[in-house]
Parts: sequence; C-alpha cells; structure tokens
Amino acid sequence: LYSIYTHNYTYFYDGISVGLIYFMIGAGLFYTRQWGGGDGKLLIGLGCLLGNMPQDVYSYMPYAPHLLRINGNPYMDILNTPPWPFWITFLLNMMFVGAVYGICATVYIGLKHGRGIIDKFRDEIRNDDKKIVVALVLVFLIFMAFSYLETGSLEGDILPDVALLSVFLLIFWLIIRFARVVESNIMTREIPLDELREDDWIAEDVIIDGDLITGTHDTGITEEQIELLKNYCREGKFRDRIKIKEGVAFAPVFPLSVLISLILGDLTFWVARFLF
Repeated sequence: LYSIYTHNYTYFYDGISVGLIYFMIGAGLFYTRQWGGGDGKLLIGLGCLLGNMPQDVYSYMPYAPHLLRINGNPYMDILNTPPWPFWITFLLNMMFVGAVYGICATVYIGLKHGRGIIDKFRDEIRNDDKKIVVALVLVFLIFMAFSYLETGSLEGDILPDVALLSVFLLIFWLIIRFARVVESNIMTREIPLDELREDDWIAEDVIIDGDLITGTHDTGITEEQIELLKNYCREGKFRDRIKIKEGVAFAPVFPLSVLISLILGDLTFWVARFLF
C-alpha cells in the first residue's frame, strides 16, 4: 500500500525479494527436518517486513558497539556499520540466538526428567573420558601456539586466559553432549497409532510387504499414511505403536532475534570485539 501511495515500488520489490530468499532458507531447513512448516512461514513473513529496513537503522541501536579496536591499533578500527543490510544481520543473529536457545531448551527438558537422564549422560562421559582429556590438552596446546605466534612470548596473562578459554570450550562441549543424550533418549519416543498426528516426524523406517510406508526421510507423516498404518495394524502386519521425534518449539527465537538485532546490532561485531 505504501508503494502504491508513494508510487515507489522499491519497497514492494525489496520485501518480496527478501521474502523469497527467506523462503528458500526456510524450505531448506524444513526439508532437512530441522524446522517445522510454521517456522518457515514465520521466517517468510519476517523477510517481507525486514527487506525494507533502511541501512541507517544501525545508528539508532542504543547498545551496539560503535567502534571496534583491534589490539589497540587505531589504524585497524572497524566501524559498527555492517556492509550488509539489516535482514542479513537478523539471519546472523538468529543463528546465534537459535543455537543458544536450542541447547538451553534441550538441557532444561533433560533436567526435568531427573536422575535417569543424568545417569545416562554420566555413562556416556565415562566411555569417552580418555578422549576428553586428550581433546582438552590438544585445545590448550593449540591456543598456546596461536598465542605465541601472535605475541612472540608466553608471559603475562596468556596462560590463565588460554586455560580459561579451554575450560569454557570443554563446558560447552559437555553441554552439547548432554543435549544429544536428551534428544536420543527423551525427544524420541514411542506413541500409540491413535495419538499419531499429521506432520509428526517419524523416527524409524516402516517397511511393510517390501514397501516403504513412511520413515525418517519424510518431512512429516500425512493423513493418508496414518490411515494406511492403522489398516496394516488391524490386519496384523504392523504393531499399534510407532516411534516419533519431537523438536523444540523454535518460534520464540524470531521475536527474540529481532529485539536483539534492534538493540545490540550485529552479534558478529560483539564476537569480533571479544576475540580481538
């Protein structure tokens, strides 16, 4: 409507173009079973809105770092205005926010199930204790080598910083392992066929009379496949239960990513400031 009112159709074309880009991203994530259909639709809608965000929006962000100084060198300053449009900033921030949100949500689900899942996680770690020690030592040595190449010495605060970073990476790795244990033991479960709903993700391949009825390749089971499974169950060719995979609701990530993008700016600049 604004394009028609101003006779400037750039707003319309920009919104449609970014919406199409977001559509391709959402479709890719949907067909690889990373997202549900609703998440893809939300992303498309945001793309049509964010495609018209002006480039000077970065100057209005209250807490964005206005200047990044690399190693205190004034000749290596990086201004806080990214060379890319705001809709790319949103995508980059969404990856950061989505990763943290997904890990935290999965860990929360695991802790809710109490002692059983913690015992399984402990067993997993016991099986890999030697690998953990070797990996930690390697990470420490690699960071030490990079620090030496950067500064030419290993004096000062380098050793404590490298040790702290190595411990942080170890903790992060343990959290990811815990999330995987939760996913394989809690978020994959068996339900009765009567509770199966359209678009549920199937966690096993169902082959009857040599034909693949449904399985892990499907982006979601259809009503026709559900009825077919129930018919085979009545004929005694299939059991009355099936394994499904549940995911974490991703919708809260979208508004959270928009707010962070508008307030903090591009998170890649925060990461660069932290690293350098």
